[in-house]
Amino acid sequence: MAFNDRLKESRTNAGLTQEQLSEKLGIAKSTLSGYESGNREPSIATVAKILDILDVDAKLLVSRWSWKDYKCSYKYRGKNNN
Repeated sequence: MAFNDRLKESRTNAGLTQEQLSEKLGIAKSTLSGYESGNREPSIATVAKILDILDVDAKLLVSRWSWKDYKCSYKYRGKNNN
């Protein structure tokens, strides 16, 4: 799964529309749409904002992890930190 697909999945899992996320990021909805379609790439600063807003780990957006892998890892870390 590519970055753009992971971004869209992360946004929808967070319960946000493109309009809501683009507003929080301070960018045009068309810019976010470009990120999600793979026609544009966000800057590092924008990726950092996306990670903060969606509350996801960078590994999820830029690696080959799936949401299933991410959730399992998150639960595993949580259990070990208690």
